[in-house]
Amino acid sequence: MKRRFRTILMKSALAVVFVLSVTVGILSIPRKVEGVYSAGRLISCMCDGSDYIRFHGGFVVHYSSAHEPADLLGRYEVKSDGSVEVYMLPLRKGESEELLFSLGRPRIGFALASTPEESGSCLLMRFPTTSSITDMIARQEVSQVSIPDDTKIVTTFYDSSLAVIREETKPIKNRKAEQAAGVNGGLAR
Repeated sequence: MKRRFRTILMKSALAVVFVLSVTVGILSIPRKVEGVYSAGRLISCMCDGSDYIRFHGGFVVHYSSAHEPADLLGRYEVKSDGSVEVYMLPLRKGESEELLFSLGRPRIGFALASTPEESGSCLLMRFPTTSSITDMIARQEVSQVSIPDDTKIVTTFYDSSLAVIREETKPIKNRKAEQAAGVNGGLAR
């Protein structure tokens, strides 16, 4: 009886190891970067929501289930070896792009991200497009803030396919002029 139990236990253990090996092997097959990933430690937010990074059409968008709108982080570039570099779009006209993070060659189930400042890596799990994630992406607008000149801030809003919906422009207040006016106005009284 003990011998039979031991045989069943060994066969069960071998079957579990085999299934886990096949699963890890499948999840490790190289794949294109397009898709939705967990933000992991790469983007930390103090809210109680879930954070996701979406690679779509050459751009990277940060979605959160706790706050809207989503943020257009930047653009990505796939290198000849399959690795990916993500660049932050410049805030001001004429500024150069900045490397935010890079990914080793993406896999079916995950990608390893590293930032220029850190020597370690962060695991980003790839998510299948479930209905809740698809709904969140479809529901949220995507925003990008830019400062085209010293007089205004422009926030551009996009839909889920990154087509422009609208732009909002706000003037930048000139603090020096306001302070000078406040000092001169106070002296005139």
